[in-house]
Amino acid sequence: MTPSENKGAQQSEPPSEARIIPPKEVKKKAHPDKARDMLLLEIFSAGKAHVKVSHDGSLPKTYVMKQDERVLIRAVECFNILLEDKCAVALFYNGRPVSIPGQCGRPVNLWIP
Repeated sequence: MTPSENKGAQQSEPPSEARIIPPKEVKKKAHPDKARDMLLLEIFSAGKAHVKVSHDGSLPKTYVMKQDERVLIRAVECFNILLEDKCAVALFYNGRPVSIPGQCGRPVNLWIP
């Protein structure tokens, strides 16, 4: 048997630690694929705005925004957003506009998703 034939014979059986992961196990990953599963919140200000945002259970961070400013925040699980005035900002979640309930000039607290 030549060395190239010997290699072919050895490759017929996978190493003992190799295994094929069924599709059900792939979906149950403990750590999500960051590029695919990351959530994105975009905040655009239409005027002076005070916004507090907490993501994935973190401590809230306050943003004092001027007109035409934009803030991007990434998370894995969720956002909690406190708006001083819903009419002072526009929110986009993963590129889609978010409908903000309530009246202009009143504070609003949102959970996304």
